[in-house]
Amino acid sequence: MIISHKYKLLFIGLPFSASSAISKELYMQYEGKSLLRKHSLYWEFKRVATKEERKYFVFAVLRNPM
Repeated sequence: MIISHKYKLLFIGLPFSASSAISKELYMQYEGKSLLRKHSLYWEFKRVATKEERKYFVFAVLRNPM
């Protein structure tokens, strides 16, 4: 799970969906920081998030295995 406070976004990494490549890009280009575990779930984020962080844009990517 990657969070960027500058761009107000949260990336939830899903297994087998290029989440490592996306995380690397978010680290390098969007000042992302690691939060919780790599494949944490949204409800886990909500437990620790501030009121402001809960307003961030949240996204994940699902890859078509075909």
